[in-house]
Amino acid sequence: MNKIRKVFNKAIAVISKRPVDSDGNIIKILYHGSSRKVDLLEARENFDSDLSKKMRGVFATPNFIYAKDFAINSCLANGMTKFKSGKFYLENIRKQPSEKFYIYSVDSAGFVLDKRNEYVRFADTKIIDVQEFDVIKEIESEGYEIFLMDEIDQNLSINEKNKIIGEYIKAGKFKRVDIPKIIRASSDNEQAKDDE
Repeated sequence: MNKIRKVFNKAIAVISKRPVDSDGNIIKILYHGSSRKVDLLEARENFDSDLSKKMRGVFATPNFIYAKDFAINSCLANGMTKFKSGKFYLENIRKQPSEKFYIYSVDSAGFVLDKRNEYVRFADTKIIDVQEFDVIKEIESEGYEIFLMDEIDQNLSINEKNKIIGEYIKAGKFKRVDIPKIIRASSDNEQAKDDE
């Protein structure tokens, strides 16, 4: 039965030129999370969702929470990361973490399934709607936990780094960090520079 469902869903996706969920329903809106405010989502070179190859495109997901987590991660991280279920494991923290993040709603037309329920479109993408969020408010209200790991050898491949991150997490090689405190201090430093 699953094979028939997959073939049916693929046929719907081809005919409608839109992604479909596991029940065969057409997904009309996808979400893209970012630390940058833009008017157009430009196709850029990124790794695919399983980190196996680089491709040029716009990535989006039907999962609003995943888009939000990805956006928060992009505000904070500099280097390799893992995030899941409100826990973020970062190799490095940006010197000036972003204070705001954005969730863009986009029409699903032209997107194709990548992996892990993420979709990619190989062209610039118009934005239907944008929601702005405050990083500190989201971290505090949602109870997100942010952890810093030991730095990973930069000469390793992406897949090797990803494997090491998993080992670090299992072994507890990380420490919790107070991101709201870091962002507030960064903002205070910028304000002091502006006042000089």
